[in-house]
Amino acid sequence: MLVGVVHNHQAFEPTKSYQVCEFLVDQYSWRKGDVNDFIRGGLDLGRRDGLGIIFSMNILNGGIQATRDGLWNCPLTTTGGRGTFDPNCRMTAQQVREWGITLGSAGCAMMMWKYDDAFMANPENAQAFRDVAATLASLPAKSCRAR
Repeated sequence: MLVGVVHNHQAFEPTKSYQVCEFLVDQYSWRKGDVNDFIRGGLDLGRRDGLGIIFSMNILNGGIQATRDGLWNCPLTTTGGRGTFDPNCRMTAQQVREWGITLGSAGCAMMMWKYDDAFMANPENAQAFRDVAATLASLPAKSCRAR
């Protein structure tokens, strides 16, 4: 059985390494910056510590954030609507598609945080997940056991 942890690769102490973990689940959201820079940072930690990197997306709170003005405005032109708490906004279907394919292609597996019936019932979102799944299924399998 593989053993791993879930936290942002940037949150770990830079001079310490896990001794028994085989993977890290590294969750992306827009507020963490450019997705490609985020991937590089996660994969760098994985190479350094001998960890497989499973990327994840925060679909409900990981889109472009609302302006911190107390209005919690998540316009549907740039976001998927309000997240679960202010100032977070949901990802758009396009963000799910683009970031999901980018993250999933780089890691050894792909996850998302937290299933939501309403988000998944949206036909555009459902299609985005089908697109991500089809693209990732066409790639060669990677092991999450990096050591």
